[in-house]
Amino acid sequence: MGFSYLGGKNWLDVTREERLFCAHLYHDIRSGRREQEFVRWLRDARFWWVKPAPESLNVNQDWEVAYEVCFYRDLLKSRNQSAKLKGFPQKRTFDLCLFSEKCIVIFEAKVHEGFDTEQMSHLTTYGDEQQQDADGDRQMVRALAGGADGPVVLTVALASSKYLEKRHKGSGDVLKADRVDAVTSWKDVHEWARRSVVGYAGIYSTADEKYGS
Repeated sequence: MGFSYLGGKNWLDVTREERLFCAHLYHDIRSGRREQEFVRWLRDARFWWVKPAPESLNVNQDWEVAYEVCFYRDLLKSRNQSAKLKGFPQKRTFDLCLFSEKCIVIFEAKVHEGFDTEQMSHLTTYGDEQQQDADGDRQMVRALAGGADGPVVLTVALASSKYLEKRHKGSGDVLKADRVDAVTSWKDVHEWARRSVVGYAGIYSTADEKYGS
């Protein structure tokens, strides 16, 4: 199947939008009630900066997967408060999240490009050169979820294996350990889905091939 106005291709062959692929991942996890299975794979995977993976990533909890999470706006609205008036970035949206009572995992995803410094630095601070101590998403999400007694907040970067293999590693790496707890690829997700999702057709392999397109 294909369409003449797309050059004989399907939209999946054309799109470079990570939200589409994150939506598929959300539905593959949720529709099959695979939350714990996905957490187990995530916990046991090889890509944690600090090994073993944090104890808070406990399979034996109730987990919920969420997509396009506008955390500050929607959580504060549910409390009859305003993210804008409270000084939180009201439009800040996380591509994918996993929630449990003891842990929140935030995924930042890319498909056809790599991560930029501004996007990833917001995980640790919204400050500028004059205000380096301003809280970032890690601190703000945990503060709203209960503070020191609340869930641990973990961050995972998800991108093409091609980008991850070629990116500059070192002091200038936007994915350094003080920003993200783990780094994984769409190729890794493809391997998980190939084993776990009945009828899986290879969409995450397609996502992995999009880098630089």
